[in-house]
Amino acid sequence: MLQNEEELKKILSQKAGFCFNTQETLEKLLRGIYLEETIEQLLQTLYADTTEISTKVEKLEVLVANHQRISVESPHNYQGLGEIKRQILWILGFKRVAVKIEDIVQALVQLNEYSINYIGRTLTINTWKSTRPDFEWLNLFEFDRFGKITFAGQGKDVANVEQLNWIQEWIVGYVCQVAQFIRDFTTTIEYKKIGELPEGVLITQVTSYSHWVAAKPRSAQV
Repeated sequence: MLQNEEELKKILSQKAGFCFNTQETLEKLLRGIYLEETIEQLLQTLYADTTEISTKVEKLEVLVANHQRISVESPHNYQGLGEIKRQILWILGFKRVAVKIEDIVQALVQLNEYSINYIGRTLTINTWKSTRPDFEWLNLFEFDRFGKITFAGQGKDVANVEQLNWIQEWIVGYVCQVAQFIRDFTTTIEYKKIGELPEGVLITQVTSYSHWVAAKPRSAQV
């Protein structure tokens, strides 16, 4: 970790998007006395359940062993060593997330159009409006009389973590409400990847670090 201190600080200090880790956590990883305890606490904040945490711990152990082996056997295999390092850092929460608002709009459009096909335009729009939390920024997402969703702001901007938290709260509430009208709505949108961002994460999972680590961008999907 010490060898990558400057790189990690750069990841945390970038302005666009956000990182699930903090400078305080990085300092503990770099200079803390109880490293294993720090890593354990970190994984508990990043991942949902004990099974997943155990899986990540096992993968970290394998990656570290592979890195040590390649460093000895093929020290000039910079690509292989770099890929292992990337995987280790991502597991530990050092993957920076940047979601453009225009991509959020497109994800909402997908959910919106799918809902309209089943419950109609009026009920779909009313459900969006009734489940929208009281957060001023969300009011920039507008619906015209034809049910089209637009954003009355800068779509090229990158959403911050507070905005993503509110977006997820809105969409989870919306999905739960629509699920009362459309059977298996929740499982269907996940299976069909309705509301998927270009990075390969569903908009309903946008604040879940576990999904960001596992995601495959649409451009990389076969």
